[in-house]
Amino acid sequence: SCSTATIDQQSEQPVSLADSVKAAERRVEAISLLGDTLYRMELPEARQIQYDSALIIAQQNYDQAPQNLENIIWLGRRLAYLGRYREAINVYTQGLRIFPDSPELYRHRGHRYISTRQFDKAITDLEQSALLIASSPLKKEQNGIPIPLPEDDRPATLQFNVFYHLGLAYYLEGEYGQAAQAYEKFLEYCQNDDEITATADWLYMAYRRLGEDEVAEETLAMIKEDMDIREGIKEYSNWPTI
Repeated sequence: SCSTATIDQQSEQPVSLADSVKAAERRVEAISLLGDTLYRMELPEARQIQYDSALIIAQQNYDQAPQNLENIIWLGRRLAYLGRYREAINVYTQGLRIFPDSPELYRHRGHRYISTRQFDKAITDLEQSALLIASSPLKKEQNGIPIPLPEDDRPATLQFNVFYHLGLAYYLEGEYGQAAQAYEKFLEYCQNDDEITATADWLYMAYRRLGEDEVAEETLAMIKEDMDIREGIKEYSNWPTI
């Protein structure tokens, strides 16, 4: 993993919008695998206004009920959509002190450890989330972007997002065998063609990295001409992931 000493320190102070605005002046969010400084992304003005407004609402909900799990999750998510990954990690860390067995908080913190190139920590969190949901029924996980959501929005599930990001963390760590295992498990939770194509894509790359070219080619059989692909062709498909 890359050196992330500058981003590992997490504040013990209560989360507030004022603190968030002040922290926004520090725009460094991570160190790349090549040792480059990664800065907070800049958004188009209209999108910035939308995201800021959504964050204000999330902060108000959190302030009214800071021990409500959904309020904690959404405050962290809204911060992360603005590229404030370290602050989001702090929110989830504080939330885990209240809800130490929350698979959702481990899932979201693991996702943002990926964003900040802390892949070992991401794997630990996402493995814990996977353990906690092992015998749970599928749980829908509402999308947070774009704002507003389109009428044909198709929310994923908690299980899908856990294994998607777990596979990604292993892949980025160079653990291609474990990435392939995660994505094979991931197939069990695919509910639409967008999710199937995403799985096939990562499985193909993982098996190619492993030198298993025949197995990689077999994964392409999942791709059909008549698939109902929506996310991959929309203009918001390259926005920050949920």
